Amino acid sequence: KYGRRSAKLPGRWGPTCHGEVLTYGSSADPETGPHAAELSVTAAVRSLQEQLSLDLQAKDLEHWFSSKSQDGNCRELLDVFVVPLRDGFMSPEIR
Repeated sequence: KYGRRSAKLPGRWGPTCHGEVLTYGSSADPETGPHAAELSVTAAVRSLQEQLSLDLQAKDLEHWFSSKSQDGNCRELLDVFVVPLRDGFMSPEIR
């Protein structure tokens, strides 16, 4: 459950792992862009590594669905990925 002072989803239950898609500047005019963004599956793999120490590749994740979310002025497109636990999978020690 997120803390009451959390910037996003205060006091609500959330996922095991949660991350943001990173955007990068470009050599174009910084006032107008364009900016490049990582793929959502790349963000998912990175978030799993950073938050749960799981070393996975994009092919290991299943994309289940996408959904729009709005909370006040915060509007997001959510992509939900699942990591299936297979035979022989050793659950990492969660930090």
